[in-house]
Amino acid sequence: MGGQKESRIYALLTAVAVLTGLLMLITFEYEDVDSLTAWSLNFWDLLFKGRLDAFYEYTAQNVHGAVHENCGGNYLWLLPLCIWNLPLWAAHSASGTLLVTNFFSICWTKLFWSLLQAATAYVSAKICAMMTSDREKVIMTFLLVMASPEILLSVGYTGQDEITYICLFVISFYFFLKGNWKRCYFLMACCVTLCPIMILPVLAVLLFREKRIIRLFLYVTGTVLPLIAFEILYRKDQAYQAARKVNDFGQMMQGMLRGFVLQTNWGALSVAGILLCLLYFYCYFEKMPEEKAEYHKTVTYIVALVFVIVSFGMVNDFYRMFLYVPFLVIAIMISGQRVEVNLFLLTAITYGRVFQAVGNNYPKSLNSVYLMKHSWITALCDFAGKTKYLDSMEDSVCLWSYMINLGGMLDLLCLIVETCVMGAVVVLLVINRRGYRKQYETKIAQNGILAVYTLCMPAVMICYYFMVLH
Repeated sequence: MGGQKESRIYALLTAVAVLTGLLMLITFEYEDVDSLTAWSLNFWDLLFKGRLDAFYEYTAQNVHGAVHENCGGNYLWLLPLCIWNLPLWAAHSASGTLLVTNFFSICWTKLFWSLLQAATAYVSAKICAMMTSDREKVIMTFLLVMASPEILLSVGYTGQDEITYICLFVISFYFFLKGNWKRCYFLMACCVTLCPIMILPVLAVLLFREKRIIRLFLYVTGTVLPLIAFEILYRKDQAYQAARKVNDFGQMMQGMLRGFVLQTNWGALSVAGILLCLLYFYCYFEKMPEEKAEYHKTVTYIVALVFVIVSFGMVNDFYRMFLYVPFLVIAIMISGQRVEVNLFLLTAITYGRVFQAVGNNYPKSLNSVYLMKHSWITALCDFAGKTKYLDSMEDSVCLWSYMINLGGMLDLLCLIVETCVMGAVVVLLVINRRGYRKQYETKIAQNGILAVYTLCMPAVMICYYFMVLH
């Protein structure tokens, strides 16, 4: 009887998570998703004409209605979306429509990332199933990734491509644990091609597996080879050289490493950089457990730790805050710590991170100006006589506007939230590390915590709808 009750609760919470994602899919039209959709159609426009070398010149003409002037960096990171949007390009070509700023085009693009979120949750659950026979933990892994507000903000609100390379890395890690190195390495190389910062977790996996310096060098070189080849091919393209400065990897890494800096007599030291160096040293020199299950748990924990450092110790836009979610969820589900304690800490972190995402990116985050045009929500606003979504960025409102009214208390509240988040992260990492035996208990029911976690984003969405219709 208890098992049936648990199943109903998980099914209900999963339905809530899916419905929330669907509502966000058809509610928001963040400016970046317009540009990504337009650029993906540019790819097919030129490919069938044999003119891909003119991609940046053509993109500057903006025939499909991108918000941005040109595509930042190389267009390799667009390729998965280009493949997905081939039917959309065919539809536009057949109808003669050029601009992508319509309900169907934007929904189709965002649907791709929503499906990748589901795939990430599914493969994360499969990884958990490989290392534990607890069916409830496997189901919870899927639910926690699907209901993650950080992921939903990236996928459903901004329609960003971060979920693409995270999904690929989760799949590559699954093949790593299965012992299929060729598929694992191919997908890791794809991850780095789609986003160069993925070299950070990829390097940890490579150091875990390979101890021979020459082979290690070749493996690392292989992951960045597509990027090097692209730079060589487009080295004389002036339009590309100008566009790449907008999304330059070197500047991005420098900015991220300066997220937490210590000032010393020798200059500024990046705390995230130091932690990563120590972690890489451990991966290469530490003797790993010979027992397969322990080895898998150790490498999973290390990869989760890399993503935690990237997510919490570096400067990231709010749509990149979720990178740690899948692997931290897996790590806490396969550890020996009590599930309800881990869920409590993860829920505290999640609510704090949503608070940070909305505040640190004001006024970009959850702003009324990003309502999807010509959709159900703008039709409802028109019916209610609310025109906030028609305002410019300067005149629009977002949820953080209500927090600003707290005045001087807001700084104190932000400090408390950020302190609690970092404290919870450290505790979570400590009590779930390999060899930690002490068990902690809480009086809060496991299902209750899970419900609170799942209802975070629905609660935010209710507040958002109230704001735009008030």
